[in-house]
Amino acid sequence: MAKGMQNISVGRLPKETLRAAFEDAITHVDATKCWMKFFYEGAWHQRTYHEAYARIQRFSAWLKHAGVQSRKTRVALILPNQPEWCEIHLAICSMAAIVVHVDPKLTVAETQHILLDSGASMVVTDAAHIPTIEAMRGHLPMLTSLVMVGPLPKIP
Repeated sequence: MAKGMQNISVGRLPKETLRAAFEDAITHVDATKCWMKFFYEGAWHQRTYHEAYARIQRFSAWLKHAGVQSRKTRVALILPNQPEWCEIHLAICSMAAIVVHVDPKLTVAETQHILLDSGASMVVTDAAHIPTIEAMRGHLPMLTSLVMVGPLPKIP
């Protein structure tokens, strides 16, 4: 072991899934307890645990309807730091699908490499990244679904 390093035991990790941990939290918190606070369009907003859980459940149901299969489908998540990122991540995980995290600040070539290498068949992103994905779509034969999060882009 390197000088100055010490072995620290963190004990046994729980065997439950992320979904089970979140569902357990839902059953033990007040319905109005804040899960997340965020600043949007000049004002502070918050979501309670129950609001977040409802949104996660709705997106999970939509993913299932869209053909996402547990332990088979790879879903790329290309979003900046925003509340929807957490909810979509948890929705994908709750289905036991595979989340492919892609930093939205990567170049087109880097993003394309990750999408090709991962085999992602679905990309969830925002309006700002739709042109990037559309530009490389011809090089991503396994990509069958492109999902936009947020308001519709303004068409000139």
